[in-house]
Amino acid sequence: MYSRESVRQIPSESEFRQVMLQRLERLGMVRHEEGRMIVRVEDLRTGLIKKIRGIAEFASGGRFDSYFEKDSASIFYLTFRDAHIVSEEDWERKGMEAKPKKLFYTPETEDVAFDPQKIRQQDFYLGLWELPNIAAQSKKLSYPSQHEHLQMNEVAIAALMYHPQYGDAMRDAQGRLLVRNKESRAYRPINGEWFEAMGFSGGDPKEGDSMHAPREYVTRHAHNLVQRGLIRADDFRSTSHATDQEQRIDRGHISKSGTIMLHGVIHSIGRRFARESYSVKDLSPGVGGLVERAPNGIEHIKYTFTIFQKGDPRLAGRTVSFGSGQTREYASPDMIDLKEYVGLSTVDERMRSMVNLEVGNKLWEKIPVNYSGLSEDEQTRVTDIVGAMNSVEQATFITFISKFKIEGLRTFLSAEGDAKQGKKIYLLVQELGDPMARTIFRRYNELLNLTRKTTKDLTDQVFESAKDYSLDRAQLNGELIARAKRVLLDFADKARDQKKKHFYAEDLIKNLEHYEEDLILFTSVCKTVGKKQGIKFEELHHVEYISDRLPKELSDQEKDEIKEVLRMNWVDQDKIAAGNFKKALEEKLHINNAKTRFTLLKKDGHVIGFIRFDERPDLGERVLYGGSFNIHPDYRGSSIGNALMKRTIDDKAKKGFVLHAHVVPDAIVGTSYVEDMDHIITGIDETKVDEKGKHAPLLKILRDDQLVLRSRAPGMTRERLMEDRTQGVRVLKFDLRTEKDRFLTTIREASQQGRIVSRYFADPKNPAMRYVAIEADPRSSTYIQTARAGGQ
Repeated sequence: MYSRESVRQIPSESEFRQVMLQRLERLGMVRHEEGRMIVRVEDLRTGLIKKIRGIAEFASGGRFDSYFEKDSASIFYLTFRDAHIVSEEDWERKGMEAKPKKLFYTPETEDVAFDPQKIRQQDFYLGLWELPNIAAQSKKLSYPSQHEHLQMNEVAIAALMYHPQYGDAMRDAQGRLLVRNKESRAYRPINGEWFEAMGFSGGDPKEGDSMHAPREYVTRHAHNLVQRGLIRADDFRSTSHATDQEQRIDRGHISKSGTIMLHGVIHSIGRRFARESYSVKDLSPGVGGLVERAPNGIEHIKYTFTIFQKGDPRLAGRTVSFGSGQTREYASPDMIDLKEYVGLSTVDERMRSMVNLEVGNKLWEKIPVNYSGLSEDEQTRVTDIVGAMNSVEQATFITFISKFKIEGLRTFLSAEGDAKQGKKIYLLVQELGDPMARTIFRRYNELLNLTRKTTKDLTDQVFESAKDYSLDRAQLNGELIARAKRVLLDFADKARDQKKKHFYAEDLIKNLEHYEEDLILFTSVCKTVGKKQGIKFEELHHVEYISDRLPKELSDQEKDEIKEVLRMNWVDQDKIAAGNFKKALEEKLHINNAKTRFTLLKKDGHVIGFIRFDERPDLGERVLYGGSFNIHPDYRGSSIGNALMKRTIDDKAKKGFVLHAHVVPDAIVGTSYVEDMDHIITGIDETKVDEKGKHAPLLKILRDDQLVLRSRAPGMTRERLMEDRTQGVRVLKFDLRTEKDRFLTTIREASQQGRIVSRYFADPKNPAMRYVAIEADPRSSTYIQTARAGGQ
């Protein structure tokens, strides 16, 4: 305990902060330029903190000992708490255009720390758990805060999962919690390995209580996250790395007893293979290969055997397949009993698969590539391509694969529509060099894996369950990857521009990442709609979903087709209003407009629907204005088209954007905005429709997920509203053919009284008859006072 004299001598936090910053400047970690504080952020992450704490001798008389007794997270929180800084890297790249932001993540309250939307809105460089040695102690540390007690590990886990610079978590249609891979930024199911890759252990693995066992750790140490629904213990179930690895068998040497686990089934293949030189490879569907590695490292297929999948009816419920003595010496396809192999529908396919084994064997002799990573179709194409090459072309091909392994090979196969396209991949390497090419091939392969998995999911869960026999899996897979392939080959042409090639390379990777996000959303919507009402393959045939395009990224054809979709939607509407909407759209399509983005839905290469979002900082922070939401009349009955457009709006709202829009009162689509897309009606705006000063009313609609959930009374079904059987909610009915003015006046007066329209729908038997439910506006002072008093 400190004496009164020593208390007087303890320096204030501001004095400690000043001295710390001076010492950091002397170390070259902090400097000031043009009014900005520039910080070498990476040095904090990589261990210089020890050196900083080692300069405590500047605290003469031990005046700063009480501060240095704290953990390093608290020390640096105090040092930079109120400062907005620019990292050294951002300063070098952007200069004065770099936006200052907080050095550390400082949520301060549980309301911010455990709300996914608020987490996503935080702007910072580092989490305090990223400082050296903090993650391992996180169970024992508090997260520094001036307001509420926060636990370090809970704050870290929530931020790592949901903040865009880390996991950017989302749940798919099956409810799985997905997070982004640290390197590739591709989505994958969450597990302990992901936290390890993010540098967060949560504790000492030697103590047996860390994120290496995430289910147990979350149950014991993350109660707030579980209670608030950010994570569930069953999110950490056994997962494979989806994509390519789903096609492969488990790796590892054969056990001393001669067994190995393959696809969840224990296969006994004989003790004589329990040697270091033998390993098992997945050669093709239903076929395993025993591979012997020679002293020079070259591997050869020596034997083949049947691989059983878990649940195979031939196992009769057993989990173990005993195949001792059933291995067959590999010689040539005609020596193999093809009838024994499962997973292949015809003898021709079985034979082709065996031929591909020989091609793979020859490739393995020349290059160390994991040939089993290829699908059966890709294996067949290798056979065709290699067989058609002359000796010079084969040498070039083998050199290319030797460098870029399976990722280069699969990229080449995807591009190889003809010889000219394949050569573009060689050109890409020549222009960019091996490191950049390797990065691009890796990213492209992740998309190939994703489309393969997407094809399987859609065919298994959507089309086959609907008994849609028009399906062509290869065709669907080709259509899904077509956009990424087009982006890759277009880039190969641009790569010749020496001055801009690295700019184009960054642009390519960004476009591939954009495509991945669109594909994930597209798949999720298809699964949801398929489960609810079914989808025919023809509905997805040649359909393309493209989000967030700037006007300069749209082709002239796309712009013309966007205008045509709008025109078709206004054929039977007010001509003056239609002209105004057309004029506004043409202005937003201007090539220099950088504040508007378009999301397109295309069919057979033509735009059939689009959404336009405008940035509107004048309406508030993170506000988007929905300027257009249009589906071509010929496709209005398409369940997938409407669902994709709805999901686009959902996606924006769930990312923390507040959405504003206007809708014509007579248009039936207004009910869809409110009922299907979670908007509320907040009032009436008058818009000028001609030069004579004539005005027309528009409904003001808003989607703010924080408000909508609080503004709708529970249990308000349409039936209850139509029968006026609700309590505390004012329900009114209008016939727009005769009561349009009363309808508009009611909404206008409700807005003036601090109330909103939370429900709005038409009588299914009489669309002109509209129902509205009026409740307190959650933004109003009346609502807030009522809520605080426990009234809502």
